[in-house]
Amino acid sequence: MFHRIVLLGSIATLAFASKAEADYRRSDNVVDFALIYPVVSVKSPAVKRQQTTAGVSFVYSFFLNSNLGLSFIPSVWFFPLRITNNSNVAKEMLYCLSTELGPTFRLGSPSYLNPTFTLSSGVTTMDAGKSAKQTFSYPLSAKASIDLWKSEDPYFDPTLALTLLGGYSYLLQANPLIDNSIGYFGLSFRGSF
Repeated sequence: MFHRIVLLGSIATLAFASKAEADYRRSDNVVDFALIYPVVSVKSPAVKRQQTTAGVSFVYSFFLNSNLGLSFIPSVWFFPLRITNNSNVAKEMLYCLSTELGPTFRLGSPSYLNPTFTLSSGVTTMDAGKSAKQTFSYPLSAKASIDLWKSEDPYFDPTLALTLLGGYSYLLQANPLIDNSIGYFGLSFRGSF
């Protein structure tokens, strides 16, 4: 159901494009490059080889007006696991490659904190080597971000900022080694073109 709502929201966002202003500003095309830290729970027979993991995310947002936009979000993260089957112990690297699309909302006029919310859905592939077969999942995600630091100098870019972000994804048909719920947080560098 949520999957359909996000899809309809994305289509509605595109429909508003015909009513958007014709003279687009530089801030209409916003790009975020983020370093993310997923919070993942693993299931038996897997255990974490280390407590933290990391990944990267790239977000391209096209804003139709000052508050409503459409975001394309590819991301990848890795998670080292130790998997025990009977007496065999294997060290594997679980990876997650995801592509999502959905509407983005900025609250009010752009301010110093510039709170932004995104709902998205798409497709995710996960693999953990020989210990678990490759799976395709369908994430239902929500993300929020605020600007920690903002500056227009020296490039006169109104969107140039260092951003704190956090999010949650629920995976339909997740890899059997991890829980369906994944949270994440991170820092991103934002700019426009």
